[in-house]
Amino acid sequence: MTDEYSTPDSESEKAGQSKVRQQWSKSVRITIGLILYVFSIGPMFWFWYEAENLGGSTLVRVIYVPLRLLCVIPQVEVWLNSYISWWIT
Repeated sequence: MTDEYSTPDSESEKAGQSKVRQQWSKSVRITIGLILYVFSIGPMFWFWYEAENLGGSTLVRVIYVPLRLLCVIPQVEVWLNSYISWWIT
């Protein structure tokens, strides 16, 4: 049985909408993942500190290298230090 309202244009339109929805969903998931990554340094600070200064886990050190590199931007450094201070005090 065929749909009498279905045309090749509407099928391609549906496929286009599906792709847009998938791209939107992927963008949202990446954004949420990045936000969670940045906010994870607060609870993980002492593990990172141990890895960085006392020879702790290399994996923790490697995971947080991008945040350390972002701290060359003064505003990011101030915000991140304030956020970490909130967690460790």
